[in-house]
Amino acid sequence: MRESIYEGRTFEVRALKRKEVKELKKDGFVISNLNPENADDCLDRVFTMVFTAEDIEAIDNMPNHVAIRLWQDILKETYGARDEEKTS
Repeated sequence: MRESIYEGRTFEVRALKRKEVKELKKDGFVISNLNPENADDCLDRVFTMVFTAEDIEAIDNMPNHVAIRLWQDILKETYGARDEEKTS
């Protein structure tokens, strides 16, 4: 889990659970390869899984590029990010 700060607000970002990824895929959303026709619907769906209603209201009032950064944070938590991997 990570804390992300955008537009002066802190968001608790968590990885999607495997069962959530499977549910999304079953419903036609492949989060690792979104198509433009359903990308916004997928973001909305994932945001409802990760964030509170209050968070979503704040996200809806942000510039879209900022919301996309939050989406990218969710992907980093879900799939990992090479630049953030720890070495032993």
